[in-house]
Amino acid sequence: MGDTSSRLIAEAAAANLAAITYYFGSKDELIAAALAAELREWTQPALDRLAAPDDPAQRLLETVEILGTAFEQHRDRVPGLLEVFVHTARNDDPSNPIAAVWTQVRGRLAAVIDELRSRSVIAEWVDPNAMAALIVAVVAGTVVNETVDTAGPGHRAVAAQFAGLLLRARPAA
Repeated sequence: MGDTSSRLIAEAAAANLAAITYYFGSKDELIAAALAAELREWTQPALDRLAAPDDPAQRLLETVEILGTAFEQHRDRVPGLLEVFVHTARNDDPSNPIAAVWTQVRGRLAAVIDELRSRSVIAEWVDPNAMAALIVAVVAGTVVNETVDTAGPGHRAVAAQFAGLLLRARPAA
């Protein structure tokens, strides 16, 4: 986020330089807002799939597929997104737009996991909120891993392993 000046952004947008500070507070916050909008666009199909009324296990598996496809389509944007995640980690403002997207994804996942648990598809000991946070962390870690270790297992293989583990956490017979 530090490579682009506020002046260049204002010129590209044909806007007044002061508008950045007035509307966003800083250049970094403007970039975070723009990337949050982009992240929301990438994750919206997954959020919509998670909210569908059909089989929760199928929704979860198809959401993994949707996210994998989004990652492949936007792979070139991943380094910038990772930089925003680091910036967000240093920002304790709960209204941060990246944190809002992250929280919404975690919330929808938790609802599906709770539904899987209530239907006895997965074990009762699985905590929906903790498992949803774990899934989000695994997805983020997988993105970092595939970006850094290009020769390692791909995101689809990791996602398949993780989804298989979750869906095999069945209640005791």
